[in-house]
Amino acid sequence: MYALNNVSTADTYTQANTLVCPQTIKVNLIIANNAALVQMADPSPGIVGGAGAFRPEVFMPPGYYNLARRVEQVRVKSAVTGKAAQITIEAITPFD
Repeated sequence: MYALNNVSTADTYTQANTLVCPQTIKVNLIIANNAALVQMADPSPGIVGGAGAFRPEVFMPPGYYNLARRVEQVRVKSAVTGKAAQITIEAITPFD
């Protein structure tokens, strides 16, 4: 399992708000107080643990999200400039 706990989003994607999570099969997101934009990176074909291209941004209002997806990275940023969201990301692998 990989986790990014109670981080504040920024107006741009940052390394601090990116969770590298090879072989993830399920992502739990808790978004508090403000909306966020979320991007997930697909696996690279034929490369175990290699992140491919990021999917398009998804707008997510505050809430709890349980996403069954195969991803290698998850990154978040503020949906509205200057309005940080508090976010926790939990990424679960087949080995958890």
